[in-house]
Amino acid sequence: MSDTNITFSETQSFSLSWLWVILFLAVIPGVLLMLYGMLQQLVYGVPFGSQPMPDGVLIATGLFALSVLGLLVWLFWKSSLVIEVREDELYVKYFPFLTRHFRYEDIMSCQMREYNPLLEFGGWGVRYNFRTWVYNVSGNKGVQLTFRERTPLLLGSLRSEELEAAISAKCKQAREK
Repeated sequence: MSDTNITFSETQSFSLSWLWVILFLAVIPGVLLMLYGMLQQLVYGVPFGSQPMPDGVLIATGLFALSVLGLLVWLFWKSSLVIEVREDELYVKYFPFLTRHFRYEDIMSCQMREYNPLLEFGGWGVRYNFRTWVYNVSGNKGVQLTFRERTPLLLGSLRSEELEAAISAKCKQAREK
């Protein structure tokens, strides 16, 4: 599949400041507690908790917990939604989770719409509400795609009018062939 002749391209990242605040408020206490426990037991020799772990298990558990928390922060930081209206396909990549290619012949309709990510889909990300898939990272506007033989898809976009126009033009060209 060719990525030449891209008529529309948009890359979005999680830019919701309050989401980052919540993430750090959830992560920091756990990290501080783990570091405090390791400092108490490993440096000062004071057992941490009423049933302290052996030092090796405490180190392994601490490293595992810090790795998982670090991975979660990294995923939020690096997650991005890339939408490209290419010559021969609609390309959608939600890094690092999925990549999709949609043929214009398979798209029955596309329509810009406003939506409430929290109420309709339970938040941002890759979501499904038993009727529609949504890929979004911010905002409340997008383009709803209806397909011949698959579940509808809503693509969140900060430039939804441009995206709708670009997809509509490519779908029209595909139908005229």
